[in-house]
Parts: sequence; structure tokens; C-alpha cells
Amino acid sequence: MKKNYWPVAIVGIILFGVLIISVGVVIAIKNPAIDEEMYGGKKRDIDERINSILQEQNEFESSAKAFLQMGEESLVLQTPYRIKAPKKSFVPPKFALPLSLRLEMQSPIYIHSVKLIITSFMQDVPDSNPIAFSTKNAQIYTPDSSLAFAKDGRYKLRFEIQYSQNRDTPPTKTAYFEQEIFYASNAAHAN
Repeated sequence: MKKNYWPVAIVGIILFGVLIISVGVVIAIKNPAIDEEMYGGKKRDIDERINSILQEQNEFESSAKAFLQMGEESLVLQTPYRIKAPKKSFVPPKFALPLSLRLEMQSPIYIHSVKLIITSFMQDVPDSNPIAFSTKNAQIYTPDSSLAFAKDGRYKLRFEIQYSQNRDTPPTKTAYFEQEIFYASNAAHAN
């Protein structure tokens, strides 16, 4: 009688599949997905309340226009929810000091706080702690502390503006804006 090897081959294929699945599970357990803290919350929280976030953003944009002043250059800040993917030839503007946020009010709202978080595209550079901004004339906001960049490269400036309809109301609404920049240490000036 001839020996048949096909039952051994089938068992071998099944054992190989079990081994591959086991290795995949071990790798997934050792390297869990990190839930990013974007725009004031985790991705799941953002997904759950995206409609109210967009409503607050639209309300702010109908009341004020945000500009980023970098040296002599003035850039219109965009909401992260409507930014189109940049073309391959996109070159972010070079960072320059002094840096300020200018708001052109079109209807009355009260700004409670403005914060900046500097995010790097480089994996070895962590996000900055929130940097508070203050104002003297309710239109131009400047950083309370100096801005620090770990090294030259592309960064994203994320602005968080907490506001309400009047001064007496606590800050219940938030608007977000962002701008990509390129930081080169030899081109920057001291604060």
C-alpha cells in the first residue's frame, strides 16, 4: 500500500495558519494602537460629537476671521475640518518671529483664551505643551512665553480658541485652526 502525504500537508497548513495568527495576536498585544489626542479629545470623542464641533466652528467663523502674523507675512488660518490635501509641490511658509494671532471680529463674541500647540511631523519630536496667548487690544494675541522648536523641519501650529457670546458666559465653545510651517533655526529671530 502507498503512503498518502496529503493528510499531513493539510494538518501542516492548518498548524502554519494557527502559528501566523498567534504571532499576529502577540504583536498586536505588545504594540497597542495609541489613541491620539487631537483637537481637544480622543478620536472616538471627536467622532461622536463632530456635528456640534462643526456647528461651533461655523459659528466662530461667521463672527471672526483668524490670521496668523509671522514677521511681515499674514496668513489666513484654516479650520482643520475643511483643509484640502496639499499638492505634492506644497511648500509650507517659513517661520518668522514675531508671531501673533490676529482676529477680525465681524459680530460680537468674547474670547476667553487662545492656546497654541506645536506639532511636529518628525516622530522623535513630541508635541509642545499648550502655549497661552494674551492680548492688549482684543484683536492681536501674542504668546505669553517664547516658542521653542526641537530642530529644523516641518511643524503644524494648532490654535485652540475658547469663546462665548458675551463676557459673563463661561467659555462653552471652542474653535480650532491650524497652519503648517517650516522652521529653520538660522532664519528665526529672538522673541
